[in-house]
Amino acid sequence: MACETDKQNSNLVLMTTSLGWGGTEGHVTDLAIGFVARGIFPAVVVDKPPLDRINILNCLGVKVDVVTNNQNITEAEYGKSLCSILTRLNPSLIHLNIWERRSSILKVIKKINIPVIVTLHTTVMSKLRLKTRIRRFFSIRETRKVYRDTMPTVINISELSLKNFRKAYPFIKNTTCIYCGAYFPKERNDVKANGTAVKVSWIGSLIKRKRPILALEIWKRITIDFPEAQLIMVGDGPEMGRIKTLIRNMPSESVLLCGNIPDLYPILKKGHIMLHTSTAEGIPKNIRYALNFGIPI
Repeated sequence: MACETDKQNSNLVLMTTSLGWGGTEGHVTDLAIGFVARGIFPAVVVDKPPLDRINILNCLGVKVDVVTNNQNITEAEYGKSLCSILTRLNPSLIHLNIWERRSSILKVIKKINIPVIVTLHTTVMSKLRLKTRIRRFFSIRETRKVYRDTMPTVINISELSLKNFRKAYPFIKNTTCIYCGAYFPKERNDVKANGTAVKVSWIGSLIKRKRPILALEIWKRITIDFPEAQLIMVGDGPEMGRIKTLIRNMPSESVLLCGNIPDLYPILKKGHIMLHTSTAEGIPKNIRYALNFGIPI
């Protein structure tokens, strides 16, 4: 499966697990948007479905390839499919943002001799957790061997992750920490109440785990005492239909539903409070956004 685009070749390949509504997949989508804004059209290679975010990339003219639709594919078959895609794209650099099959992917990349950057969105697995999740994560021993063979550049998203990675893989020298997706405004004094109605931001994928419906229930109560306050909801996902229905029964302009926005800076700059309703987070980018702008959560 691939989307229609004239951008058949790319110097950069971004590889992720899927184009679902998870934070890791969203990070890769954000990266693609950022590159396109700078005139660089990456190719996105997806390990497997779902492809919920594919329309976002289609609109940008970004090519998307799916390695497999078969969850029972053998490692050899998977490697052959991936090798075919990467050989056709012939990139100068690959960015790998994926947990499952990372060992197989790195082996293929080594065969075709393309430099690779790996982003890790989690701390290094402990031996105890490895025993309980062995089907999903490959062993530390195998990981060490693969990393020694490929020697990728490694990016961690937190100091804890970086510390644990360096402890487990001391032979990887080219590794650093980048707080992925965080904004660092030059003029922090701009972030303050300006005498207008209070603006509350809610940012995230519109999925049940993020509890956007709960955010609206909370907002109904708030608008009773603060009718001029405004909730700005940024994101897209399967709960969009329900949210649109609920908003129709709420006071006019009390909720602004923005969908996906490539640049969050204008909203964060004008915001006063961040509303966070998730039951759990893999990559809580919205919390980092708020902290970097000095917005209470």
